Amino acid sequence: MSDTLCIAWELDLAEALKAIEAKRVRGLVAMMPGWASPTGQWSSRQVTEVWLEADDNGKFVTLMDDSGKVFDGAMRSEPSKSRGASELLLRLPPFKSGPTRARSGNAGTSRRRAASKA
Repeated sequence: MSDTLCIAWELDLAEALKAIEAKRVRGLVAMMPGWASPTGQWSSRQVTEVWLEADDNGKFVTLMDDSGKVFDGAMRSEPSKSRGASELLLRLPPFKSGPTRARSGNAGTSRRRAASKA
């Protein structure tokens, strides 16, 4: 059984990740608003790492995408020059694109049987 979550705020993401086992997370995608995207349109980025950091401005979340680029989800004001505590909340293996796997089970068999009867 799997769950899908849609989380609006980065600190809510940090709290959600603290509350579950990291091995249960299969994937994480950050939706980027048009004003924070090079295309000017909403876009998505695969996330492989989530860090909870603190500085003199408070707590914030930093993300790393599957290409190794660090970003903040476009929700943070100007970062502080002083570095504080940093905690890794999640590390996923890099996203691998490619052909999708076919579902196993009887769905394909049923279609073949129905086709052979016609």
